[in-house]
Amino acid sequence: MSDSAITPIGRDHPAHRYLVDQLAFRMREVSEKTWYAGWLINLEFILWEAINGEPRDEYLAEEDLRALEELSTLVGGWHNFDRFVPLDEWLVIAREHALQLRAGDPQ
Repeated sequence: MSDSAITPIGRDHPAHRYLVDQLAFRMREVSEKTWYAGWLINLEFILWEAINGEPRDEYLAEEDLRALEELSTLVGGWHNFDRFVPLDEWLVIAREHALQLRAGDPQ
């Protein structure tokens, strides 16, 4: 993620749950708009990698990626299909996924 002036809010903040739901909603919205899929398989990894400078689908809009990045920064985590994952835990998951891909295992 890029260095941002956005300060994460705490999990006890009244708006945290709403913003986490917004993150999941926007991720689904990008999936629908880009691939016509409610939640494309591995969407969480595809979007995360695109936000973090990996090669991305040419149809992914930069403004969508920035909005997801801002929401992620605000809530201090990422959405993994059916649950919110705090950033420290997500970084481990994303790193393991990238290593599996490099080793030739798509799952």
